Amino acid sequence: MKLFEHSHLVGLSLVLGAVLLETVAQVVMKLGAQPGGEGPHMLATSRGRWCSVLSISLFVVEGVVWTFALHKLDLSIAQPAGSLTFVLVAFASRIVLKEHISPRRWIGICLILLGVAAVGAS
Repeated sequence: MKLFEHSHLVGLSLVLGAVLLETVAQVVMKLGAQPGGEGPHMLATSRGRWCSVLSISLFVVEGVVWTFALHKLDLSIAQPAGSLTFVLVAFASRIVLKEHISPRRWIGICLILLGVAAVGAS
């Protein structure tokens, strides 16, 4: 099977879409979980409720997109590519949520990227 076969490209595009959807869902869930003015609990605030609904909806859509990706790709290719979620969530948490990422975590992120590259090259 050629790497750039149509079905393969569609599958990889679907994996990337699933990764992006999950990244956004994770960040939105975190935003909703932060304390607000109405109470300390996530669902006690209007923002928390909306963020929860939005993030759960995004997770559902991500699951559907992931299922279509698995229809086009072998799991042994899709799953390592899907681990890019860890990388994008780290970047998004740093940029959007201003979270600190330790040097040890950056090393782990680089190892994930190397692993994805190794699987992609094989």
